[in-house]
Amino acid sequence: MQNPTIAIHPIATRRAHPFEPEALKSLIQSSRSSWTQGDKEGIFHCPIPKEWVKGEILTLKEGESYTAKVSFMARKGVAEQPRQEVKVEGIADPVHSADVILYSNSLLGKDASSEADFEVIAIRGLTETPNPRPINTLLHNIFGMTGGTEVEGTAEEKLEMIRQSFMFWKDKVMV
Repeated sequence: MQNPTIAIHPIATRRAHPFEPEALKSLIQSSRSSWTQGDKEGIFHCPIPKEWVKGEILTLKEGESYTAKVSFMARKGVAEQPRQEVKVEGIADPVHSADVILYSNSLLGKDASSEADFEVIAIRGLTETPNPRPINTLLHNIFGMTGGTEVEGTAEEKLEMIRQSFMFWKDKVMV
C-alpha cells in the first residue's frame, strides 16, 4: 500500500501534543517505508520527531516536586471529567525518541472512528530503553478485556511481561 489514508483515533488525542494533526498524518503517510511491524498483523509503529512529543514519564524521587498540567478530553459517551491538574513527585525523563502506534481499520473493526486505512491509536515519547506497556494495558490485552488486543505466548511469557512492566513502572508516572 503506497499511500494509505491515516486518521487519528479520538483515544490518541486525549493528551495535548505540540503539533498539528494534519502534519502528523502527512508525515506518517509519506514515511510508509519506515513503519515497523507491531505485536500482531495490522499494527505498525512509525517514528516521529521527538520534539513533537512532550516528556510524559516521570521517575519518582523522594523529596522532589513537579507539578504538571494535564488536559484530557472526556471520551465520547462516557460520563467523566477531564483531569486538569496533577501533582506528582519527580523530574521528567528525557524523550529519547518518539513514535505512533497505528492500527489497521480492519483490526479496529467496529471501534474504527473513520474509513481511513490506518488510525493512530497512541502517540508516545520513549526513553532510551523502550518502555514496556503499562500494566493496565497489558492486563487488558492478556485477559482479552474491552480495549485490549490479543496477546500470544505461554503463561510464563505473559507473567514475564507483567513482571517487566511492573519493574519499569513501579517508580514512574505517566503524565
